[in-house]
Amino acid sequence: MDDGLAAAHPRLVMTVTHTWQWGLVTVSDPHALEPPRGEGPVVADGHWVVLHVAHAQDATAAEVGEVGATVHVEVRDAPHPRTARRVLYDHVLRTPRGAVAIGDAEHEVVVPAHPERTAVRVSIRAGDDPERLTDVWVELAPDPYADR
Repeated sequence: MDDGLAAAHPRLVMTVTHTWQWGLVTVSDPHALEPPRGEGPVVADGHWVVLHVAHAQDATAAEVGEVGATVHVEVRDAPHPRTARRVLYDHVLRTPRGAVAIGDAEHEVVVPAHPERTAVRVSIRAGDDPERLTDVWVELAPDPYADR
């Protein structure tokens, strides 16, 4: 019985707090080749999403004891619900293996995704600075355009 709760409740929730040595968090198929390069808080193509986060060498953060960044991961079986957070990226990622790797060269977790294509939404709290990502949400959901 579908009581409408599938959209409200993620199938998987994970929080990763890490001192990202390179200041980058990548989101991709586990076997994707070369991430895109660019400026801004989020750089993406159809294979990768790259988040520029606060990193271990951030002197301002080190002064107040806030070295690193936290990434909240949610995997859903229904489309993304509405959010009060500020959305920085909302697009589809190719996921031919039905999995997504999230991390950097030193620390990576692999989570289940959706076959072939997965909708990825990256967001921060409404009042947070998008140029200094310290607390970011990565939500994975079925491709909303898969049946078109």
